Amino acid sequence: MKYGGNYYVTSTGTQINPKEDPRAKAIIDNDQNYVNDSLTYSDQVQTGDLLRFHKLAGYKQDDPKNYSYKKNDTLKSLKDLEKKSQPQQCKNRW
Repeated sequence: MKYGGNYYVTSTGTQINPKEDPRAKAIIDNDQNYVNDSLTYSDQVQTGDLLRFHKLAGYKQDDPKNYSYKKNDTLKSLKDLEKKSQPQQCKNRW
């Protein structure tokens, strides 16, 4: 584990120096590469438009301008959808 620029063995709390221990350096480098890759993939999912890669028949690309993540807009959309999609029996309960 890295804390404050120093490395420690998590189970014992012993400080280690990767410059002096090639085995520890290899493990640390491997872990750091995994973390870097995970963060890169996470950023791509969070900020990217992954659906742009779909080339399926019948797939129509959505225009990002047509949707909103604002609370009021979302609630209105949900209420409109609820009115359209519920069976009459469910509507009578409310």
